Amino acid sequence: MKSRFDVIQRGISQIRKPFLIILLVAGVSACAANVPDDGAQTQPESEPGLPTLTPAYLPTPSPVPDTTVQGEVVIWMSYDPLELESLREVIDAFTASNPDIAFALVYYPQDQLLEAYQTLAPQGRRPTILIGPSQWGPQLYAQGDLQDLGALIDAEIEQDIYPVAWTQARTDFVVFGLPLEMKGVLLYQNRALVEDSPASVTEWTEDQRTFAAQEGIETSLDFGFTFSGGFLATCGGHPEDLSNRAQFWGPVGLCWLELLRDLSVDAQIVFDSEQDFEAFLSGSSPWLIDLAERRPELRAALGAANLAVDPWPVHTVQSLPLRGFTWTENIYIAAGSPTRNMEAAWAFARYMLSTKAQARLADPAKAGHIPVVASTELDDPLMVESSAMLRTGVPWPLDFSDQELLDELEVAVSNVVLKGSIPEFALNIAQESLGLPVTRIPTATPAAP
Repeated sequence: MKSRFDVIQRGISQIRKPFLIILLVAGVSACAANVPDDGAQTQPESEPGLPTLTPAYLPTPSPVPDTTVQGEVVIWMSYDPLELESLREVIDAFTASNPDIAFALVYYPQDQLLEAYQTLAPQGRRPTILIGPSQWGPQLYAQGDLQDLGALIDAEIEQDIYPVAWTQARTDFVVFGLPLEMKGVLLYQNRALVEDSPASVTEWTEDQRTFAAQEGIETSLDFGFTFSGGFLATCGGHPEDLSNRAQFWGPVGLCWLELLRDLSVDAQIVFDSEQDFEAFLSGSSPWLIDLAERRPELRAALGAANLAVDPWPVHTVQSLPLRGFTWTENIYIAAGSPTRNMEAAWAFARYMLSTKAQARLADPAKAGHIPVVASTELDDPLMVESSAMLRTGVPWPLDFSDQELLDELEVAVSNVVLKGSIPEFALNIAQESLGLPVTRIPTATPAAP
């Protein structure tokens, strides 16, 4: 199942599966005796016993690893085996210069990691570092579970991390995490079916029409809000600020619906479905709007020579390219860690943002992470294309939970592209469904931002 907006935003109330934990230890640790050598699965009561929580001060910022730092760093994450291999390489490189810092890695499935943290943290059994989606940051910080890292950010970190990545780790008042990896929505192309990348939306729709006429197969596109909501920015909207509902009931909303209507003329439209992914994977659809993390699976199925990440086509009316959402996987440092462990966690988190560490995590044969650090060089063409699109993407709207609004906007899109409704009428229906006054929708084309 694809990652929908509501799935990404889900909280612990929707997760009910039992915990699954695997412990891996690097270095000499006081908790090493509690970890099975064969990596056997254990239950929560077999987790490493963490020290009783005590107030922690912020360590002094240091641009280079401090070999005098000691302590234990317990990392909770949901990495797959290849990601875990890259992470252990980074830890090995770090401990070569910091031999007195010990590591324990605790694995949870992605759908259990947040619940585990929120359940066990109040018991004093939280990790030192949590690696998780940027969408978790505001909620966890508001609950007092994360350390504000603002006082530690030095000029090198500030300047070397892509601006869009920073939007996923801080607000105007607090730095609740550090961006580690860029994720988001991309436009994939199967070059075995269509050779050239469309430069404009008009060219894209013409290419879809030609492909449908020649092959008898329509391009399958997902217009769920996660995959089409970023296009609002091309119409002059601000999808990173969805709390501003007024933007949808005017020229921005009309432009967006008209754009999606144009793209749907010779395409098969789905909403938050796997149908488009399966069609692309089987070689029957030339384009796919999907998540960046699906890149390895698509490459394996289609071959490196056939798979490409296209630049987003330019919207003919606005003379601006379409844009997809971008978010990050973040490093979070737990609040309340003992001083020595806080210092060790910061030293390692800082190292994770070094060019060397980011390059290890970007290895396409292993983790294949898209770096957040601009100085990291990429050799893999598909990763270069992905990075270019993600770092110019629309920031994911953090801490937004108005699922009712998004559901009604998807209904409006469905009414226009599947039922042929007039965009103004579709927006009025959305207003009525949300209990808002039904207004006359202005039709003036919005000015380019």
